[in-house]
Amino acid sequence: MRRPGIVAPPAPPTDASLMLAWRPGAIACHADFLRPNRVFAYKAQNPEAVIVVHFPHPQNWHTDPETIAVQHARQIAARWNELRPLDPFVCFASDMNLHHQNGDPNPANQPLYETAQFYESAGWWITRVAQVLKSLAPDMRLVAPPFDPGRGEDGNPDENGNITQPFAGYDFLADAIHAYFDDTLACHAYWGDANGSNKARLQDPQLAPRHAFRWRRLLALCKTRYNIKARLIIDRATNFAAYDPDFFDQLVYFSRHTLRHPRVLALTFYIWEDPNPTAETLFAVWTQYILDLPGFVQKLAALPDVQPLAA
Repeated sequence: MRRPGIVAPPAPPTDASLMLAWRPGAIACHADFLRPNRVFAYKAQNPEAVIVVHFPHPQNWHTDPETIAVQHARQIAARWNELRPLDPFVCFASDMNLHHQNGDPNPANQPLYETAQFYESAGWWITRVAQVLKSLAPDMRLVAPPFDPGRGEDGNPDENGNITQPFAGYDFLADAIHAYFDDTLACHAYWGDANGSNKARLQDPQLAPRHAFRWRRLLALCKTRYNIKARLIIDRATNFAAYDPDFFDQLVYFSRHTLRHPRVLALTFYIWEDPNPTAETLFAVWTQYILDLPGFVQKLAALPDVQPLAA
């Protein structure tokens, strides 16, 4: 099922049947809302669908890194028997390079979470959680958590994977990606900004590789700098405007140009429904802005699967 997928709502959805009617190729979902979103039933009916289960990390992780890492790993491992039928990819520490994901409410402090020192400490903590998880649940498939892009995490690499900044945050996670994450990373794809979609960021030959298709440079970085033949799950494709007249065409364009890459395992668009919309989701909530949602879903359901290029 190499098809576009969806980020399920972090709450019981209004109409899970409608959300699933277009046979999404992947579903990313908070661990606590898998059953309300009918993810178990969907996986049973569609065994090839990729399921990504997210566990939010404790935002005070830095106050006692070792203790909190072990506790967090144990809490995730305790859910493994429940999650096993999904054959999921498990992600446990998304966007740690954002101030509010570290319990810091002050946006002015954001630069503190983009330094080499921060990435070193975050990389250690992510590695430690993964190490304990693999000791408790060795068959759990872990995906290295995504950083919010453009904040020093990848060193702003060129198309050949050579960084143009003094360091890359992944420098402090590369060994763990190979040892504990089976060379698999999650990442975000943005083709807009706070004002919604931007066609240049999606389709312009110069701008698209730096925004919507930044994941290509991440693959190049892993190969060139770390000798890792990485695989990617794009677990949040966002910063579009769901009310755009050509929103469907935007989804099709991005899906085709992404899923045909053989090292992209799955793609999920953010977000189907949000019970508490924020500035981050203001333009992106499908249920809020797509006027003929059933008709939109029918068009998605009619899309053929994307055929990958030869590896």
